[in-house]
Amino acid sequence: ERHKAIIYTGIPAEQLAVYPHAFTAELCAKRLPEFGDRRCQAFLRDAVAHVGLVDKKDYTVMASYQSGGWKGVMEKHKLDAGWEPDMKIKGEASTTSFGGHSWLWASMEEEIAASFGVHEMTAEHRQEVLDFLMKHAGIELDKSSA
Repeated sequence: ERHKAIIYTGIPAEQLAVYPHAFTAELCAKRLPEFGDRRCQAFLRDAVAHVGLVDKKDYTVMASYQSGGWKGVMEKHKLDAGWEPDMKIKGEASTTSFGGHSWLWASMEEEIAASFGVHEMTAEHRQEVLDFLMKHAGIELDKSSA
């Protein structure tokens, strides 16, 4: 509906679909190598054991990380372990996420959101997004060098 409303106003818009996909131990280890293969396997086992988070048959994420159930699994696996909130000094980047957690916690939230299929932005459509932005900024795309 929003997409149609935006187009109706004359604003160039393109809708890109992000679909749910399996959240496997292999995907976890690939996306978060710092977490490690064994920790990813244990994390996923606990997520499957927690009713309503991950389907045990196909590893489909069944609940958003915002639903509350994920917090217990993430705390159990100490995604914030060894991390202290920093006091951000003006002009320096913070080591915390917007939620006040470690980068590992925030990264896990992003992977869960992308797997759940309700993510604001993923790298999945990066080329389409860049092409759209360049087209509407009046920048010619040189397809021969791509």
